Amino acid sequence: MVVVIVSKKVLKKAVDRNKLKRRLREIFKDSPTKGIIYTKKGIGDLTYKELKTESEEILNKLKKEVK
Repeated sequence: MVVVIVSKKVLKKAVDRNKLKRRLREIFKDSPTKGIIYTKKGIGDLTYKELKTESEEILNKLKKEVK
């Protein structure tokens, strides 16, 4: 389970914040990773494909550090 936090500082409109949360939850849905994702400014400009690529890179880095 992944918890996604998107503040008003990152995206002003609730519609945009919820869309980003849904996208990130979908990306991490099949991942065995559990945790909290805090988003930063600029993430709202990324497409779904870019979000998925960045997220996979982060997961791979985490897996290497844990081993």
